[in-house]
Amino acid sequence: MDPARHAGKSYRPTGPQLLAAEDMAKAIGRAVGRSVRVVPTPAWMFMKAARMSGYPIEVFSGIRYYIDDHERGAFEVGAPTTDVLDVTRRPAEDFETIARRYAALPRNRRNFSNWLREFTQFMVAPLSPGFNLDRYDRELRRPFPSAPQFATDSKVWRREHAIADNFVLRRPSTGRLLSPPPAAVNRWNSKKEILIMPQQMIWFFVSIAFSLIAWGIVAARHIWPELRHRERAEALRPLLILHSFRFIGLAFLVPGVVSADLPPAFAHSAAYGDIIAAILALFSLQLLPSGAGVAAGWIFNVWGLADILNAFYQANRAGLLAGQLGAAYFLPTLVVPLLLITHGLAFRILLQHQAKSAMQESQRLA
Repeated sequence: MDPARHAGKSYRPTGPQLLAAEDMAKAIGRAVGRSVRVVPTPAWMFMKAARMSGYPIEVFSGIRYYIDDHERGAFEVGAPTTDVLDVTRRPAEDFETIARRYAALPRNRRNFSNWLREFTQFMVAPLSPGFNLDRYDRELRRPFPSAPQFATDSKVWRREHAIADNFVLRRPSTGRLLSPPPAAVNRWNSKKEILIMPQQMIWFFVSIAFSLIAWGIVAARHIWPELRHRERAEALRPLLILHSFRFIGLAFLVPGVVSADLPPAFAHSAAYGDIIAAILALFSLQLLPSGAGVAAGWIFNVWGLADILNAFYQANRAGLLAGQLGAAYFLPTLVVPLLLITHGLAFRILLQHQAKSAMQESQRLA
């Protein structure tokens, strides 16, 4: 490569095509051989996942600003370019080729160990520490402009990119107008708001943790001592009666009780899963103490626990914020921990009494 040929020039390397998120999802889907869809991810969740994946903080110190610029269409201006071909004499790789190369790596192949690792990281990500970008900037003593602007709002940037003042940027492929800029760009560098986890989520998880501890004490000292010596059917009845009240999960579907921007995927799965659990609990109560009732108890317990775990998964995937729960905030912080603990007690009762019944039957036959 002849350095003199590039003296005084600036380059902006891009791929051969301008792609929207849906286009990239389709390309990734073709690379991995299954359907892939776009799911909006909150910036704080994205940063946590990046830190868990081992990316250095210096890489993401600037990306936090690029996220906003990308949403406003700054990166589509003047793209695509032929700079890669001009500099290297080779055409730029398309996105699908790059996706296929990454999909072929051992850690990205579709097998159980990789799935288990990614699922665990996905569930742990909201609780993991994120980048403290404010502290990093302070340690580097980075100067910030008194009146920061997005690239698309800067007259200097528009002039350098030959954009007319009356030109309104649009999203790629959708043609939809971009939203107006937020009131304060400095929200990423404010002492009150650090890109680690929204404060409301910290108190939300703290509330769940304290509720689990408190209900755990109640269960260990008061509930389990009353149930452990009962017959299986009689021990299950109080737990099933408690879970028959899970119809209160329908509150997630009531406007005014919850915020209008509560993620629908979470609201629907939690509400309908709870009402099915309540129906199964009542059905089990009706059939007890017969063997069919015990079988129905098993079905209820498996479904009810899976419903709660799925609700946490949907909330995590949708980036749910505690404030979006509205008046239903006390369901996951007060009621759900009790339901989780009583599901554990129900499994213990079913397994313990089943073992005892088998032992008694063998002794009777002997």
